[in-house]
Amino acid sequence: MDIEAFLEIVDDVAASSIIPKEKRSILMDKLAVLSGEEVYAFDEILTSLRDRAYRWDIRGVAYIIGEGCGDDSFDDFRYTQVFRGHAAFERLLNDPDSIGEEEFENAERECFFEGLQYVPTEVLEGKTDFFYPDDNYVHPAELAGTRWDQSELPDLFPKTWAKYGWKLNS
Repeated sequence: MDIEAFLEIVDDVAASSIIPKEKRSILMDKLAVLSGEEVYAFDEILTSLRDRAYRWDIRGVAYIIGEGCGDDSFDDFRYTQVFRGHAAFERLLNDPDSIGEEEFENAERECFFEGLQYVPTEVLEGKTDFFYPDDNYVHPAELAGTRWDQSELPDLFPKTWAKYGWKLNS
């Protein structure tokens, strides 16, 4: 599995539905026909893309949309953004505030779905000819970029704040 094959699967899943549970089922079907090695490579690419988004600015827009964003929710947000498609994910990486220009039927459901990230592991559990190699992947220890204070969010991310912001407690 190379990045082009990965992106083809992700873009197909993204185009298939806006409903995360439907995306999950479609992803399951697409990965089920691959070899264990290909599914493992898919998971490695997925993890590396999730980690590219381990940044304060991206956490800022997630925090606004989710009216708060703990570590688990931020993981869900980043995985879900990958499965919105390559173009949407790159747009988020290049300009996190651009997510405030996008239309969602249900932003919380469409941006914070827990479940897509588990599909590769679930598919691999059914592959009896595959054994996980030693995992030497090192996740980022800290968020990249400049830490923000909650009171700065309206100014840092004006588009996202205009659409999803709430009244700050002073």
